[in-house]
Amino acid sequence: EGRITRYQRDVSRLIFLNANENPEMKAIEPAKLRVNFFKGNDKSKWYCGVPASTALLYKRLYNKIDLKVYGMERQIEYDWIVKPGGNPGDIQFQYKNVKEIRIDEQGNLLIKTEFGELIHKRPVSYQLIHNEARGQKINSRKYVNVEFKRINEFAYGFEVGDYDRSKELIIDPAVMTYSTYLG
Repeated sequence: EGRITRYQRDVSRLIFLNANENPEMKAIEPAKLRVNFFKGNDKSKWYCGVPASTALLYKRLYNKIDLKVYGMERQIEYDWIVKPGGNPGDIQFQYKNVKEIRIDEQGNLLIKTEFGELIHKRPVSYQLIHNEARGQKINSRKYVNVEFKRINEFAYGFEVGDYDRSKELIIDPAVMTYSTYLG
């Protein structure tokens, strides 16, 4: 009891640097399915018909910045939602207990772990522009230059080009996982 195993010490972890330690977490985009949890033989600890969602929103992970995490086919997606007045430079994440991290020639972030390699695809960043033409609302995306930025050996963030700071900015990289990593 209370001892940390080698696996617990050595497993790679993602840490958000200088982030809100207690962000509000909100399940969003409800899924049609429900799940059941059966723990042990004590039926009072069983949970049936628990609603599921397809995404989780970490509200105010940074000042005026939310993080939306969701799955898309065989990859994990995440969107940083920078509200007006938020600073995308505040977003900093660090991997612990990994072998190597680097940005490749395509701008992807590669993380080598004991279990395989994770690839954060080069991010895309945009702002939604709301227009009206002939009585119809039209939403379009205005793309903003963004790339991963190295802060130190294992910490990274984003370098974002010029954008309209009075409007919400979305930074959208995808994380590709491979079976060697997931086991």
